[in-house]
Amino acid sequence: MITSMKKTLKHHDAITNWRLLIEDNISHEAFYVKDQTETRRLAKTQDITLSIDVKHDEFLGSASLKIPTATDQITFETMLSTMIESAKLVYNKPFNPMNAQPLKPQAEPPMTQEPFALLDEVIKRYNGHTTKQAVFNQLEAFYTTITTRLITSTGIDYEKTMAQFAIEAIPTFNGSNSVELYRYDTYKTLDETVIDQKARLALDDVKARYQATDVTLPNKLNVLLPHTELHQFFRSVIHDARFQSVYLGQASKAIGDMIQENPKYDKITLTLTPQSNADFFDHEGTVLKPISIIENGQLKAYYGGNQYASYLNETPTGLLRKVEVSAGSFAESALKSTPHLLIKALSGLQIEPYSDYIGGEIRLALYFDGEKTVPVSGLSFSGSLKHVLTHLKMSAQT
Repeated sequence: MITSMKKTLKHHDAITNWRLLIEDNISHEAFYVKDQTETRRLAKTQDITLSIDVKHDEFLGSASLKIPTATDQITFETMLSTMIESAKLVYNKPFNPMNAQPLKPQAEPPMTQEPFALLDEVIKRYNGHTTKQAVFNQLEAFYTTITTRLITSTGIDYEKTMAQFAIEAIPTFNGSNSVELYRYDTYKTLDETVIDQKARLALDDVKARYQATDVTLPNKLNVLLPHTELHQFFRSVIHDARFQSVYLGQASKAIGDMIQENPKYDKITLTLTPQSNADFFDHEGTVLKPISIIENGQLKAYYGGNQYASYLNETPTGLLRKVEVSAGSFAESALKSTPHLLIKALSGLQIEPYSDYIGGEIRLALYFDGEKTVPVSGLSFSGSLKHVLTHLKMSAQT
């Protein structure tokens, strides 16, 4: 099918550029109730996404569509005609697609264990930390391998294979009533220490939620964010540094400006990187490399995809999913020594850079008043993002 699609695209005069993104997914899935395996499933799927560019007058229009794997030639040509007409309704400034480089396929090293055996071992470790009252009511485990191939009209033919396993858990504490929390943990390696730590933490947290009480908190209080919320926090901090924001005049900071205004404590140093050595290209064909965005609180570079980078005469960085932030200067014990609210579970961290807002609905937190710690739930917090960045403190431990 891919061969016939390529042939059709190469000989279609109305199409200026095209990209085929093919993702082959192999997913080993296991479902457990208490400590018993309920279901196992092996799923193999293929997702094909076609993107085209069409020149019309002085503009360049674009359109994308998922193509079902069972699509025949006649149906494909009909879909293509519809895409071309849709692209003609888009009035973008022209830009050039990414050119090919002679790069070999890359793959992350596979796990040494058979996938279902690996998942069973991890689930056994999770259940090994349960008590009579604190249990995992439900556990789902996934081992997923994704092979991504990108083929373009400019001669790109890249391929990468990446894998991870994940545990979706419902930790439950049963007392006079039952309470639950939700956990979704991803792993790249079988690190038993990390797995045990996350399992114990999930059970400790659900016990704390069961014990949570109503407490009147001060109007102003230091808030400690957990690692699960830090990715979104730092992504929001650099949101304005995207090429798209700069081109559209939405960026509030320029290269050389301080992201943190008059920082009193730790200054942010942030780098965007590929997820692994195998993660060497994105959906546009940009070759991915680490790039430093913030150094010591100062904006050093913009980032983003090919289209808006071209408009700014910049080099595209591509879609870099991993955020690395340098350690801070504070011991964790020091951060916890003064009154604070340690967030354990949020319904979602809400950050609005243009409104200078940060906040969220708290499902579970630990409140330390300077003498004792009590679990609390059903609260919310809010504040100024600028104030947070100025007074940011980060732990020396990563």
